[in-house]
Amino acid sequence: VHRATDFGLESEKYLGDESAQLRFLREARAAASVRHPNVASVFHLGRSAEGYFYAMEFVEGETLQNLIKRSGRLEVKLALDIATQVTAGLVAVHKKKLVHRDIKPSNIMVSFEEEGAVTAKIIDLGLAKVADEAGAQTTISASGAFAGTPEFASPEQFAGVGVDIRSDLYSLGVVVWKMVTGNVLFR
Repeated sequence: VHRATDFGLESEKYLGDESAQLRFLREARAAASVRHPNVASVFHLGRSAEGYFYAMEFVEGETLQNLIKRSGRLEVKLALDIATQVTAGLVAVHKKKLVHRDIKPSNIMVSFEEEGAVTAKIIDLGLAKVADEAGAQTTISASGAFAGTPEFASPEQFAGVGVDIRSDLYSLGVVVWKMVTGNVLFR
């Protein structure tokens, strides 16, 4: 379950900000509309006394981060299978005019079938934002605040300028690098 506080709406200032609430609701509804086998589905959007929340499907398996930690560098074929599936999931996300903004190994779940086939699924659309907002900020909470994970973030996320599909593709490239080398590009 993700709450509005997971999206930088933790202070009363933002919870009371109608435009921030509307943005959270719009982006949560857009995330809930994504249906793809390589993206965890959002099932419910609601409000409690503490604020808004959404609940997403439980995904079996382990995070790609844990797989890399446990296995070390992955074989190129496995890394490409995972990257291909994540790319397919990103296409579905982007068709809904969303940008994930936090593609990283801990936001990708992997599971293996008995015959060894891998399934990869993007989780945690918590930082997703609508890509076509005029003058959209890179974060929900406040102008100029950083959203994402530094080792996997695109240069435009650091610069605080608008993000689009290229930001997620950059992050996926860093994930692929991590899978095949065991290291990130930059620290």
